[in-house]
Amino acid sequence: MKTSEKIITTLLCLVISIGSRASESQAPPERVQKQRAAERMLSMKRTGIMKGAGKDETAQKSIGLVSLSADSLKCIEKEAATLSEHLKTIEIKIEIRSSDLLSLEKRLSNSERKDKSLEREYSEKRSEYVALILSKKEKESRLKSLQSILNGKEESPTNNE
Repeated sequence: MKTSEKIITTLLCLVISIGSRASESQAPPERVQKQRAAERMLSMKRTGIMKGAGKDETAQKSIGLVSLSADSLKCIEKEAATLSEHLKTIEIKIEIRSSDLLSLEKRLSNSERKDKSLEREYSEKRSEYVALILSKKEKESRLKSLQSILNGKEESPTNNE
């Protein structure tokens, strides 16, 4: 995860917890405890702390029992929309890099002798292309996870990757 994504995730978790804490004053204590456990679970899952550990039984049990607050859902929807836009941008960049790579391959194959600058440029473009593909896959996975939360189909923490 990039630093900016970690910051955004942390801020999202903070916003979610602030929104739910505001509604806690009217909620029964047992529900508040379950809500906090669910938020901790989602927070750990988002930040990658869990990675299949799933040892917190309270959080595991409460994750299915607690519905997310309206503020939490809005934050998740906003993040999903942002990720969707990022995916579109990445797909455009991938197409551009792909055509750049094809033209560089043609230039390399047509050159009579090895051109170090062309080879270096090709190598750099190839690295950028691979990084974009990996970023796209990561964002697609994150978007799928957010959509499953929004659809109420949160997977159990033990099945997480």
